[in-house]
Amino acid sequence: MAFQFRDIRAKAGTEASIAGGMDHAQKLLGHKHVTMTQHYVRARLGESVEPLRRPGIVEESGE
Repeated sequence: MAFQFRDIRAKAGTEASIAGGMDHAQKLLGHKHVTMTQHYVRARLGESVEPLRRPGIVEESGE
């Protein structure tokens, strides 16, 4: 399944709203009205989860 540019844009808007608030997301997405941003982001919010740990995979430390 191929992704489209709008998928990346929606993800960026959602992440911006989480990190910097709805005003930040509105500026990033270029929406004139915050209600459009709320509609756009609300439809794409998901649950945050931790990545799976696979047995036998050693993670490198960033130190």
